[in-house]
Amino acid sequence: MEKIITNVVDFAPGIAIIIIMLGILGYGVALLLATFLSAKPSSLGALLKVWFMSSPAQHIGIPCSAIASFAIVFILLRAFPINKGADDGLMLKAFGLEFSGPSGPITLWLICFLALIFALKLLRMDR
Repeated sequence: MEKIITNVVDFAPGIAIIIIMLGILGYGVALLLATFLSAKPSSLGALLKVWFMSSPAQHIGIPCSAIASFAIVFILLRAFPINKGADDGLMLKAFGLEFSGPSGPITLWLICFLALIFALKLLRMDR
């Protein structure tokens, strides 16, 4: 049972990257459809264009914020690699709490993502 859990943990980052790349690819296809195939009013491209243009901060800004947050955490993990068998990896101390191990990068991603979303909200306050 421990070997199965170890195998899943070893393959989890690769699986997560594949899922993220498929999502980015699907989002890119939707943007291309909305950009180049929106000539006919009832086509899928036209419907996607209306959907994207209805609220660009939500439909474009939130996915870009998620990608930017992932990039920040990824760069920090490359700069400060986690040594297997040691507890010294990317650690985060905030609000009197200490996050280490897998909770450190997850918490850092969440804080970055929420900060970017809050910035989007502040930029759209006048509307």
